[in-house]
Amino acid sequence: MPTSKDKARVAVLRIKSELDAAYLRYRQALVDLDFSLQEDLHKYMCIRLSGYLEQLLFEAVSGFLADSHNEAVRNFGISFFKKAPNLSPGALETLISRFGETWSQELAEFLNAHERRNSLGALVEIRNKTAHGQSYRGGQLSVSTYKAVVDDIHAWVLERMLT
Repeated sequence: MPTSKDKARVAVLRIKSELDAAYLRYRQALVDLDFSLQEDLHKYMCIRLSGYLEQLLFEAVSGFLADSHNEAVRNFGISFFKKAPNLSPGALETLISRFGETWSQELAEFLNAHERRNSLGALVEIRNKTAHGQSYRGGQLSVSTYKAVVDDIHAWVLERMLT
């Protein structure tokens, strides 16, 4: 668990760099793979993207709380936040709403723009279906859309919690 916003930002940027590298390898590998392996890579990238969001929120919220100047507030907050939820749009909104109405409204507007809410919901649904052995068929275009949403959420969270 991060002990400051600075340490959380370093961890988030390291994890994001690893995700970006995996996405680049994914894009490059698709050219030479048969369709069935491409489908497997699509699922893998959806799991990675969804998992990154959970790590992003865990690190950012933990670092944000750790930087509180009030030790009692810091300890109370950290004692309740042990892990990030599976980040459906609703779960993300519930988590962010705990930081106040301003962020809650900003997040709602953010998710409603550019189909982010729908894309995030679809990404998490794919992650859950894949993790639980259900079928999913998707393509490179979908994964590109999910990557863009993850990049947007990354920027939104960093701007509010880790700068």
